[in-house]
Amino acid sequence: MSRKGAKSRTHGRKLRSTGTKARTRVGRVREPHAAQAKILAEAQAATSEVLRIIASSPGALQPVFQVILRNATRICEAKFANLALVEGRELRVVAMYGAPRAFEDLRRREPAIPIGNSPMGRLFETKRMIHLPDLAATQPFASSAVAKLAGAVNHDGPLGAC
Repeated sequence: MSRKGAKSRTHGRKLRSTGTKARTRVGRVREPHAAQAKILAEAQAATSEVLRIIASSPGALQPVFQVILRNATRICEAKFANLALVEGRELRVVAMYGAPRAFEDLRRREPAIPIGNSPMGRLFETKRMIHLPDLAATQPFASSAVAKLAGAVNHDGPLGAC
């Protein structure tokens, strides 16, 4: 920026300083966009991987489910994931990724989960997103054997509780 039209040296410096501040503000605005772009890139890479698996194993669902769960676990920074299909008033677990051994064993013995009066039941009934800040503290999940086997709660209550 030139100092043309500035009446003093100080005024000229102030004009340059304002321009620097504006560039800094623009940089701050771009930061959230960079995070969104990273998430979008991860989602696109995950989608490409799923499509490659589908193309290489036509008709085989298990490899596709594993890739979906592996990517979901990574993107969501989760410890493990499982995929269930709705069958009547039950959920049947059809794939798991990274689940604790005890949880996997239970789901193999009892793959069907009654929907009932639970967060999944509310989701199933309303067909709307529900927000659970702490699933481990939500009843009836918190007191269930599944929650303990999945590692969501310890014997003293939800993990992380004081």
